[in-house]
Amino acid sequence: MVLARDLHQKIQDMQIKIEGSKRIAHLENEITTLTDAVHLLVSKLEKPIEEENTPDPYKDENGNTIEIDRKAIPEDENEKWREYLDDNDELDGDKILADDDEPEVEEEEDDDEEEYDDEEEEERKLPDEEPELASQTWEKKHLKELSGYKEEKEKTLQGVAHDWTSRDDILADNYTVLFKRVIFYKNKNYSHLEHVEYLEIRCKNKLKYITLTNLLQLILSITNKRNKLDKPIEFSICNTKYEFNHRRRYLVDNLVDFFKKVSKLKDSRFSQ
Repeated sequence: MVLARDLHQKIQDMQIKIEGSKRIAHLENEITTLTDAVHLLVSKLEKPIEEENTPDPYKDENGNTIEIDRKAIPEDENEKWREYLDDNDELDGDKILADDDEPEVEEEEDDDEEEYDDEEEEERKLPDEEPELASQTWEKKHLKELSGYKEEKEKTLQGVAHDWTSRDDILADNYTVLFKRVIFYKNKNYSHLEHVEYLEIRCKNKLKYITLTNLLQLILSITNKRNKLDKPIEFSICNTKYEFNHRRRYLVDNLVDFFKKVSKLKDSRFSQ
């Protein structure tokens, strides 16, 4: 009986020690976790203090504001490009002269408007020479071989497609839709080729209609070789004079592009 009692007592003592060890391990784990949390909290509290002690880069040791040398700041290329676009957002002539200090004509924003590509910019830098004029008389089966040809546009053409006639005078007097085809040389992808463009006059503003009519007649007179290209070509819109170099090889291309841009201007730009 004595041995059994002693054995039972020893077993109870061992169980007590085991449970005590478990509690101690649990407490140690909680203490470690609490210590980590305290360190984290202390580091967060110390950070603002470090930032407050950081010297202001725009002030000297005495607390006076340092003057910034803005010329030493690198230029933002994107900002420089935006300024270029703002300065060049206007109709293109080789030279533009404004009369009576009138504001320059602004273009109507249009996502479909074509912009000059690298080849056209290169063309602008070429030396002056005699303009090259293409033939306006082509058979329809051969027209298909030209750049810019559109079969559906050809179907809408009536009368003489490439020249101004008395029929067009009657249509213009009634401000009716006018539609013409122009063939000219242009530089595309460094290639010299003949191109077809379809010019249309369709607007409600009478002054704009008359302006476009005069410009179209000018283009047709040049392409049909009735205009003597012995001096710069001038054209006025809204008290602004546009001048085109008559010695450009791709003169007609420049004038056609100008016609398309004028066509997209808002009617409000053409005031009486």
